[in-house]
Amino acid sequence: MSKAIRTVMTRSALLIALTSIFIAGCAEDPDSSGAINRVQANYVEKSYFTGEWYYQATATEIPLGDASLILGEPVGDMTRIRWDIQEDVLYGRVSFEAFEGAENSPNVEVDENYLGEPVVAFRITKHFDIQQQYNAATGERSNVIYEDTSDRVWWERDYMRVDWSDNILTHHMLDAEPIGYYPQGDDPNAPVFEEDGSYFDVTSRIIAGAEMVDYPPYGTFPACWFYDTIFKPCTPAEYTIRHSFLKIDPEHQYHPEPYKGAATELFGFFWTDRTVYDYQEGLRQQRLERYMNRHNMWATWYDDDGNLLPASEREFQPIVYHVNDEWP
Repeated sequence: MSKAIRTVMTRSALLIALTSIFIAGCAEDPDSSGAINRVQANYVEKSYFTGEWYYQATATEIPLGDASLILGEPVGDMTRIRWDIQEDVLYGRVSFEAFEGAENSPNVEVDENYLGEPVVAFRITKHFDIQQQYNAATGERSNVIYEDTSDRVWWERDYMRVDWSDNILTHHMLDAEPIGYYPQGDDPNAPVFEEDGSYFDVTSRIIAGAEMVDYPPYGTFPACWFYDTIFKPCTPAEYTIRHSFLKIDPEHQYHPEPYKGAATELFGFFWTDRTVYDYQEGLRQQRLERYMNRHNMWATWYDDDGNLLPASEREFQPIVYHVNDEWP
C-alpha cells in the first residue's frame, strides 16, 4: 500500500516544504531558515478534490446488542460522487442521475460534470492561501508564513480547513445526531490522505436514540421493553462511521453486461437494476435495465477507437482483496 500521510502535519515538515517553495520562487525573499510558521494543522489543498470518486461509509464501532448493523457493514450502497466546494460546506454529490434520462430533455443535456443530490457533506471552517507575510505599503516580505484570508476571494484560495468530525447528512439507516469527534496523531481513526491524491478516509461518530416500537393502540414504547428485543439498548447508543473515498482513474475501463432473458436461466448472478426515464412516457417497468454484478478482471475493454475488444485480445488485471491487520 502506498505511503499515507496524516492530516496532522508536523510544523517542522511543513516549514521545510514551504521554505523550498519560497527559495525556488522568490529569490528576493529573506533567508527562510529563520521563518516563523503560523500555519495550523488539518488543512487540505482544494486541487485534491477534483475528478470522480467512489464513496462508501462503513460502521467500524457499534453498540453491543444492536442488530440493525453488523461491525464492518456498509452504511448504504457504495456510490460515485464529485466534490462541490461551497463557502461553508464541502458537498459530495452523486455523479450520475438517480434515474437514467430523468434530467435529459429537448432543452437539457447531462454532461460529464453532472452534480446530483448530495450524499455526504462536511462544514468548511476556513478558506485561505499560505504565503509570507508582507508590508501592505511597501510590499516587503517578512519571515512569517501565515494563512492569508484577504488577498483573494474565497473561491480562488488554494487551501481550506474542513471539519471532518461531522457529516451533516445522516444516512436514513441511522436516525441519529452527529457529535464532535476529532481523532488525531496515532489514533487509528485519525484522517488518512494518500500522498498521490488517490484515496482518503475520515471518521465521525453519531448518537442514536433508543429504538422505539409502535404498539397500537397503546402508543410507542422502547424496544428494550419487549421480550424478543430485550437486549437492545434502552439508552442512546454511539456509532463510529468511517467515510472512505477512492478516486476513479480517468483511464479506468469497464463494460456493463446486461442480465436479462435467457442469460438468467444459465447461471445465477447478483445484479444491479437501473431505472430509465423516458421524456414522453415517464418511468415504466419495461424500460428497467439490469446488469450483472462481476469483478472487473480486464484492464482494457476497448481499443483506441472505443470498440469493444474480443476477450482474447484484452489485458488481465489482478483482483485485489483487502483484509485487516490481524488477519489471519
